[in-house]
Amino acid sequence: MKGIARNTVNVRAIRTLIVDDDEPLRMLMHYVLEDAEGYEVVGEAVDGVEALELVKAERPDLVLLDLMMPRMDGFEALPLIRASNPDCLIVVLSMMPSEDAEGDALRLGADLFLDKSTSTDAILATLDRLVHERFGVVTRTT
Repeated sequence: MKGIARNTVNVRAIRTLIVDDDEPLRMLMHYVLEDAEGYEVVGEAVDGVEALELVKAERPDLVLLDLMMPRMDGFEALPLIRASNPDCLIVVLSMMPSEDAEGDALRLGADLFLDKSTSTDAILATLDRLVHERFGVVTRTT
């Protein structure tokens, strides 16, 4: 229509993998992301071994990764996930809020380190910002 400006916004679901051995936390993050719109949880893993399988199979845009897990922890999984899917965002959610853990995670390929005690609203706002910066995508229109 002539004379009417239209704003075009790149909106799409961000394919997300949640990796944590704590089932209640996985369930909470799954609920928060699905409820927020703009995120599609394509898998959940309890350790780094399962995470690598799902990263290869699902090619997520975003991986939420715990550090302390059985079989293969997040420190070991991080560079392998990064090598397998170089373009994905990797956000570490951990109860190890030390500068050493954060520095190691970032050095190994994480894009961001967040303490698990961060509110879900703050986590979601941070994820929205990162997704927009990385992919030019707006996850939600409201």
